[in-house]
Amino acid sequence: MKKFHLFKISFFLGGTDQTWADCVLPINVINNIIFSLLWFWLILMLLITIYGLIQTTLRMMSFSTHAFFGHHLQTQNLYTMEESGTVINFVRKCPPDVTLILRLYEIELGKKLVGEIIAQLFLMYKNNHIFLEDLFTEHLS
Repeated sequence: MKKFHLFKISFFLGGTDQTWADCVLPINVINNIIFSLLWFWLILMLLITIYGLIQTTLRMMSFSTHAFFGHHLQTQNLYTMEESGTVINFVRKCPPDVTLILRLYEIELGKKLVGEIIAQLFLMYKNNHIFLEDLFTEHLS
């Protein structure tokens, strides 16, 4: 519901005039509330983004990466104490972008599928690694 008020307008040279004008105060109050809510929403989104960035950075650290690969290899029965050196070398040679993609797959697709992918990557690495070690020892002999 609009409210009209009679306003007196005084001019520069001393004359006055009366006019009916719309009261815009309720519209300003609504705009103030909307912009305040948007401001708090943006601050909340900023805090969530910073939290996600810190969480992703911590997950990409080397100690966390070793635990990530070790856990998935243990669930696939591929991680034994005899092969711990091979697993450590596998984790060191795995690039960070592959680790990030596998972690994102784990969130979206589930742990079982990612475990199978990691198992296949490890088996391929292990076969190539052992083959190259045998080739190297034969070459030295």
